[in-house]
Amino acid sequence: MHADIIAGIVPLDENEMDAAAVYQHYSTDPNFLLSDFHDKKLFPPRLKRLREKIQGKDSGRERDAKALASDRMLFPKPMTDFRGNSRWADSEAKKLLQKDIDNNLHLTKTKEQLWKSKPQCQELDLDIFRGRVHQELKSRKFQSYVKHKRSEKETANDEER
Repeated sequence: MHADIIAGIVPLDENEMDAAAVYQHYSTDPNFLLSDFHDKKLFPPRLKRLREKIQGKDSGRERDAKALASDRMLFPKPMTDFRGNSRWADSEAKKLLQKDIDNNLHLTKTKEQLWKSKPQCQELDLDIFRGRVHQELKSRKFQSYVKHKRSEKETANDEER
């Protein structure tokens, strides 16, 4: 039901579709009958709280975005880190390193050869660049692990149903 409200199938505004109409709409759905929402007496207040929760999330998201924009105007992101190097997260060297790793060049070249191959990478110290290579590889392994675990969990949930 949460997804249907967000998708617009069930209007967020109670005046457009009241609780009785929503209940009537879902009364034949087997998933609805198995959920906690199927109790006719408790349905209207639960639907009201769900709608309020969704409205609160939207307004909170907008409020947070405005606050972040205001803070960024007062305190912009620094262009360098504490060592005086350019920020890695926004650097061209990071994008080039990611492309090299995508093309498996890290398997055929040494870290120093990767560093020397691009002038953008040479803006960093070689030792720092080596650390960034290891960081990227470790991050990719972890993301792969999380994706695998998530797919195992989804498969297990599908088998239970």
